[in-house]
Amino acid sequence: MTFLPYNTAPPARPSIWVIGRIASKEHFVQVNLQEGSPLPPVYALWRSHRSEEAREWEGVVADRIRLFQPFLPESHTTGDIVELD
Repeated sequence: MTFLPYNTAPPARPSIWVIGRIASKEHFVQVNLQEGSPLPPVYALWRSHRSEEAREWEGVVADRIRLFQPFLPESHTTGDIVELD
């Protein structure tokens, strides 16, 4: 699941931070993605609570989220993610 800022627009050169949690441990690691790497869908409540400025993040991540779709099972349905237009 992808989480985006709620209150700020992306900077001119936005960077995407990915933090992975190692299963069952309290260890977190920063993951550096290559340009154009797929991103999981955005957390659904982001759209409900984001500011108008933050809406601009949709354009920054939409293509990368579309690249992730083939990795989701066909039966994948949840209210916790939102499709970006």
